[in-house]
Amino acid sequence: MNKKIILHIPKYKELWYYEKLLADENTMSYNAGYNIKSDDFEYDNNTGCIYYYKEALDKWYYDYVINPVNKFYAYIFCEEIKAFIGDVNVHKSNGRDYFNMGIVIEHKYRGLGYSYPALYELMKHAFEKLNASEIRNSFEKLRNEKIAIKLHKKIGFIEITDNPNDEFIELSLKKENLITLI
Repeated sequence: MNKKIILHIPKYKELWYYEKLLADENTMSYNAGYNIKSDDFEYDNNTGCIYYYKEALDKWYYDYVINPVNKFYAYIFCEEIKAFIGDVNVHKSNGRDYFNMGIVIEHKYRGLGYSYPALYELMKHAFEKLNASEIRNSFEKLRNEKIAIKLHKKIGFIEITDNPNDEFIELSLKKENLITLI
């Protein structure tokens, strides 16, 4: 079944959802244990949750939503249930010719078929609106993210990691390899 997904650019007053996602222990558990240090937010190493300071959140909103340069951020909105169910982003990698991307589905909506259409819409946007020629995402091997890797490969990503001793699995998608949404 094809889920109707819209990439919704959030209004400032809708940032409550971004903060909710980042503070949800079940949603952010994939992010736990990285010992992240930042002047922009507090990070809970045990849960993976992130709590932005107001000034830093305002700057982030300006950079990603108000005045994005080679980047895009949106909520995933499901028309079927009339709710935000996660978020997506893509941004040009510093000094590189490719873009990096991210997708987060809120924990309670995982496994319900929303990831594929959301990822497809993000890839379409990156190739058509940002003129990306290549998009990459990487996964830490120790975290065993087989479902996420399978999703990426289903849409056309290929593994470009050469070294079996590398800590990460890096995936790449070029515009001509994007598999049409089915």
